[in-house]
Amino acid sequence: MTNMKKAITKEKTVDERYIQVRATAGAKKESIEAVGTNKWRVSVRAKAERGSANARIKEVLAEHLGIEVKMLRLVKGATSSSKLFLLINHSNL
Repeated sequence: MTNMKKAITKEKTVDERYIQVRATAGAKKESIEAVGTNKWRVSVRAKAERGSANARIKEVLAEHLGIEVKMLRLVKGATSSSKLFLLINHSNL
């Protein structure tokens, strides 16, 4: 049983949380605005074609939050204006 406890304490911790985004693609001006706890309104100039707007939304959000783009994952809303991103903060890697 002690080996099991050691294995559990050595496990790396991962902080995860979801971020809701209301997106506007093809906007004249790029912007980001907080509309609640973990809720953002993001406008990007990129068109909603072949995922280019989603990629830019991810970049704008990551830049604003001060994190790397690879720490955000789009989990819902690839073709919708309502998107859900998963923020993964690998704190002990």
